Amino acid sequence: MKRINTGIIVLGGGPSGANAARYLAKGNKDVVLIEKDFAFKKPCGGGLFLHAFDEFDIPKSLIKKEVNSIEIVSPDIQKSTVDITDFPLGIVHRQEFDAALRALAQDAGATLIEAKMYNIESANSAVTVKAHQTDGTDLEVHAQYLVAA
Repeated sequence: MKRINTGIIVLGGGPSGANAARYLAKGNKDVVLIEKDFAFKKPCGGGLFLHAFDEFDIPKSLIKKEVNSIEIVSPDIQKSTVDITDFPLGIVHRQEFDAALRALAQDAGATLIEAKMYNIESANSAVTVKAHQTDGTDLEVHAQYLVAA
């Protein structure tokens, strides 16, 4: 079994986990991000307020389409269009978006590990995450803090 000691474990490498790992690493924290499947294809796209790309320093090149209105359709096919030009959305391809956010976390100093968590233990103000890596190796990561994302 491979053992790693770190300050913070971030469990989950989607947008929340990747950004948490990124900003913690930028703050000089020792961070390990564990994601079960780097190639996961979320079946839907993702929408993010355009201002969030600036706020979180996310490359706007990831935006596939900008949306300024949405249409709501009821079960009996009545339609209503909602103008959102004051708060437009950037639509992203989630697999590409999530991978880019994890790369930004790694560039900031976070360690990325592809592994499926199977146990969490907490004792003496510490946490241990046990996981199976994609290569079949068992992994045990010890830290003071855990961020479940």
